Amino acid sequence: MESTTADTTMLTAKRTTAFLVSLLVSLCSGTNYVYSAYGPQLGRRLHLSHAMQNLVGLSGNFGVYASAPFLGKLADSRGPRLSMTLSFVLLLTGYLGTKGVYDASEGNTEPVKGGMLFTLILFGLLSGIGSDAGYSAALNTVAKSFPNKIRTTVTGIIVSGFGLSAFLFSTIAHAFFPGDTSGFLLTLAVGTAIPMVLGWFLVRPCPYPEHTVRVTTGGNNNEESGHTNFTPNETTRLIHKNDHTQSPSITGLALMRTIDFWILFCIMSLLTGSGIMWINNVGLMARALVLKDNASPDERENMKWQALQVSTLSIASCVGRILIGVTADFGKHRGMRRAWCISLVAISFLISQLVGLRVQDIEHLQYAAMLVGISYGGVFGLLPTIIVEWFGMAHFSENWGLVSLSPLVAGNIFSMIFGRIFDAHSSYSGYEMRCLEGARCYSASLYVTTVACLCALILAFVAVKRDQKYG
Repeated sequence: MESTTADTTMLTAKRTTAFLVSLLVSLCSGTNYVYSAYGPQLGRRLHLSHAMQNLVGLSGNFGVYASAPFLGKLADSRGPRLSMTLSFVLLLTGYLGTKGVYDASEGNTEPVKGGMLFTLILFGLLSGIGSDAGYSAALNTVAKSFPNKIRTTVTGIIVSGFGLSAFLFSTIAHAFFPGDTSGFLLTLAVGTAIPMVLGWFLVRPCPYPEHTVRVTTGGNNNEESGHTNFTPNETTRLIHKNDHTQSPSITGLALMRTIDFWILFCIMSLLTGSGIMWINNVGLMARALVLKDNASPDERENMKWQALQVSTLSIASCVGRILIGVTADFGKHRGMRRAWCISLVAISFLISQLVGLRVQDIEHLQYAAMLVGISYGGVFGLLPTIIVEWFGMAHFSENWGLVSLSPLVAGNIFSMIFGRIFDAHSSYSGYEMRCLEGARCYSASLYVTTVACLCALILAFVAVKRDQKYG
């Protein structure tokens, strides 16, 4: 009895340690969202158009989302250590490389192009892949270490760390590196890579009893029960603690042949695509509103407004991820399906775009950014648990990775639309491309995202209807 109690205490301690370190890893894995804090400075140093600035920013997003299925499968099959190693190497390389390009471009009077531009995009891609490697390992570990009744809450907290990352690093930029983009990029390189070393040692899945796997081998009716294994084959069954009913286990091509996968894929694409457009361009929005009132603002003052918008988005995203997790779990205990919360998130996103269309001055931009952040965080705080409920835990990270490809579609389209619209309203002032029309510089792009959010809301109601078959 004493031995059992000691084992339980040890497992609880390991589970708590893994959770806390996973949160730290997640907190340092969302720095692609901080691009707006240094992107405008990078664009001015390299003399990039706004469309090209979006392309550079999107390279980090592309790295995060395009790598998600592969890194998710890696976390499912190999555990967190290899993922943490990849994250350390790629984050350090990506941000140090970006810093090198920025430093090497000092004094240039011509737009950077050709090989140098490709190199900059490559470094953004590497930092994005590195971010997702650490994040996937952390989320996978926590999802498999806690019971169903609180899973949305604990995974929401880990996801919230990913969203809070931009606030942490943008605050560092504003407090310690005002006007020093090179120093900030060095901080990003070191500050994101070192926590992955800690994760390598301490992030380990501590399976909860309801995740225990029993394997039935062909031709043998005897069940072999042992330690939990999260790489089951076709004969593996997940045995739930309470009712011992078979959990769904759908992945790969079978997953992509289901209409439910594509419903979630489209909802996430439309909503997160709208959010990514804001995340990558809120710095440009802030600058446009500042320039409307003062064509020659103090650069430190301009960076202060940029940092404020990035911080607002980041904090709100963190709050949204936690809030939706608590709301979904509370509703679940009260008999409400978690899928209903998809509609709440879509409505919140729609309102955020309408508020953004009303903003005409820099002092009020943060209110729109706050609503976007809460809504964006809600998507990432809720959908991982929906993925588990609909398609099972066995291939959670791989399935979540496949759904996470969706932001690449609308995210790229909406961000490039934003860049084109912004460029159409801009003109060169010396070597810098500027827009002095305030909200008119970008408002047309918000009409596009408003329609997208409305479409996502319609699909959310369809998802609620489809959810009924999952009990």
